[in-house]
Amino acid sequence: MATRTSTTSIVASTTRKDSVTSRGAAAGFVLAAVLAAGCAHHIPYALSSADQARFGTSVLRVNVAGHAPMILGLNDCMVYKARTAHEDIVGWDVVLASYWGMKI
Repeated sequence: MATRTSTTSIVASTTRKDSVTSRGAAAGFVLAAVLAAGCAHHIPYALSSADQARFGTSVLRVNVAGHAPMILGLNDCMVYKARTAHEDIVGWDVVLASYWGMKI
């Protein structure tokens, strides 16, 4: 009976080790993916794909010494200025709009 119990415990122990090893491998893979994403090359003040679709080629970037660049976009007779933080575009504000033909 002692032999049977020790064989059962060895099989159970091996199964637990395999389970822990596969969980460790999965956690390692997730950690590697997160680190790779975190180490990806960051392009300062890059337009998102939504902004590229919205403005197309109608974007003007004016570099200002010692400050973030001024980024302007034109869409549907409206000029937008990019709001920036930490070298990213975080939003757009209307700075000039044509109101002719519009009901106010």
